[in-house]
Amino acid sequence: MMNELFTLKLGRDQETLADMTELQLLQRAKINSSGMIRFFKRVSEKGERWMECGD
Repeated sequence: MMNELFTLKLGRDQETLADMTELQLLQRAKINSSGMIRFFKRVSEKGERWMECGD
């Protein structure tokens, strides 16, 4: 179980790094990143609601 938690943490850290890199690439290319930002806000909000339902 502890190994799975460690792997999950690494996976999330890697996903966060990839998301931040993608955002930087969009900004460097002068591509509007507001859609990506809205998407992650919505995902975050749904995740919070899901966690509340799981209690």
